[in-house]
Amino acid sequence: MSISDRPYKTILKRNVNRLKDADAQETNIIASCVMAEVIRTTFGPLGMDKLILDPVDEVIITNDGATIVKNFDVRHPMAKLIDMLVRAQDDEAGDGTKTVVIYLGEFLRKALTLMDAGLKPSTIIAGYQKAAEYAKRILAQNVIEVLSDNDQLLRQIAQTAMIGKTVGAVDYFTDIALKSVRQVSKNKEGTLKVDIKKIAILGKQGESLLDSQLIVGMAIDKTVCRDDMPKRVVNAKIAVVGPSIEARKTKLDAKISIRNPRLMQQFKAQERQIVREILDKFIQLGVNVLLSRRDLSEEAQIYLSMNNILAVQFVRGWDLEKIAGAVGGTLITDFKDIQEGYLGNAELVEEVKIGSDYVIFIRGCRDPKALCIFLRGGTEHIVYEAERRMNDALCVLRNALEDRKIVVGGGAIEMELSKEIKNWSTQFSGKEQLAMQAFAEAFEVIPRTLIENAGLEPIDLLPLLREHHVKAPEGKWAGFDCFAKVICDMYKLGIYDTFRVKQHAINAADEICRQILNIDDVIHAKPAEYETPEEEENI
Repeated sequence: MSISDRPYKTILKRNVNRLKDADAQETNIIASCVMAEVIRTTFGPLGMDKLILDPVDEVIITNDGATIVKNFDVRHPMAKLIDMLVRAQDDEAGDGTKTVVIYLGEFLRKALTLMDAGLKPSTIIAGYQKAAEYAKRILAQNVIEVLSDNDQLLRQIAQTAMIGKTVGAVDYFTDIALKSVRQVSKNKEGTLKVDIKKIAILGKQGESLLDSQLIVGMAIDKTVCRDDMPKRVVNAKIAVVGPSIEARKTKLDAKISIRNPRLMQQFKAQERQIVREILDKFIQLGVNVLLSRRDLSEEAQIYLSMNNILAVQFVRGWDLEKIAGAVGGTLITDFKDIQEGYLGNAELVEEVKIGSDYVIFIRGCRDPKALCIFLRGGTEHIVYEAERRMNDALCVLRNALEDRKIVVGGGAIEMELSKEIKNWSTQFSGKEQLAMQAFAEAFEVIPRTLIENAGLEPIDLLPLLREHHVKAPEGKWAGFDCFAKVICDMYKLGIYDTFRVKQHAINAADEICRQILNIDDVIHAKPAEYETPEEEENI
């Protein structure tokens, strides 16, 4: 008996479970495919929603891939790996989270079939790697150039990302998203850069989606500090403040012992004087709105109220940065040097009651470098979904403007990739060719999913779709129209995906797939705190 054949329990603790070789690979693949299958039914404009009950009994109804995966309470380690995959896709491309999970599930499903037929994981990994590199080259050859001034095309890109997901108001939301992206775009050395982090999205329950609005300024979910402060300021001069307005504290812990009441009064009066001296600097510059990241002391609030200044405290740091960009000001971090140029301006700052909450609106900013999209909806679920879809639209518009590349949607690009990789794989021989062909066939999962979610049978339509891509002169644009439920030209229909979304999805799914296939051992160990002294002695 060789060393590797001896029982592994002679060196492992009793509370350790282990899966080896084919068992480990099959378990990992099946777990990943199960999660992909959950996501698959939500894909496309006719995809279904999922109802998730989170640990605090909050109900989430969504068909957003990132939200589903993040709230998917699965103990299997593959769930964590897929969660990392989805987060990477969301961070890099802002969309395509469902696509990347579906790709991964189908790559692994095809790999499991090949392993059952006798292929080794190393052979499949080598074939997949070559096919993925070729797929990226084919993807780059089938891009459509986007001109930054082509508003019609940009609207179609945003609508593709939102249609079927936002409950109505797709055209209205598209206009808002396009105007927002235009406002925060900058031309740097001939390249357009879009910083969508400068676009704040605030949602409040009430009214309808069509009552949402683009605010040329900012909206913050806060209220003024005191009831006797003004709630509405016209021609506002705004100071955006970072540190707390108070008497400076010593770095070391120090105690002052005062026994004389008169000295205590003098000490308090000196503290008030320090606060007033800081506030006087703002008052002399004509500030009538002060927004602070930290708290404002009672003395500061009273003094600001006496001078008819609207003040808001505990504004989040990232909101302050956006506000500073919107009003044309600078975040003040040092009270020793307060200048006129640090202040911002707006036509109107007002506190508005929305339902049971209050919102501070800053409107009428001149050439704002940041802005806010204020969303409304009949229920919290609708508002949440609207926020997600607006974010998707902003991300795909950013991708299109920065990369200037898009591809056709509706499963057309996947069918073209499948066809080209199959043709290319014929120049290879041996088992690697089988892996390449399986990789090519896996791309057909996207049009197949669209067909299934539309209530039709893939066996009836997939052969026709393959025939279009092989024979038709403009066959590479052929995809599935979910609403008309027919095969048609996606280019003429205006169904597009961004190049960045597809490229990153192929990259990420291929890499994670090969990583999973390369695992041949899964070891589950109980945490050390659950071990008993008897178990330790018996090892």
